[in-house]
Amino acid sequence: MIYRKDISQNGIERMKILRQSTDGFYIAEEDLKLRGPGQITGTAQSGALELGLADLSRDRDLLMLARLDARASIEQELLGKD
Repeated sequence: MIYRKDISQNGIERMKILRQSTDGFYIAEEDLKLRGPGQITGTAQSGALELGLADLSRDRDLLMLARLDARASIEQELLGKD
């Protein structure tokens, strides 16, 4: 990896993450923690996400459970209407 002498603290953290792992999912999750998720409906690709209820990094497991529950509910409703 090549970097300048005036690398930022954020850049140093990113380099550490890349040295720690070759797992793309781990690297992506750590990058998300460093830069923030940005906007869901806007154009910003970094920064704070203003959901108001959940934090994508902190509440990941809970959000995944909610997604599975929502999908199961929709599938059950669709099957019941056939």
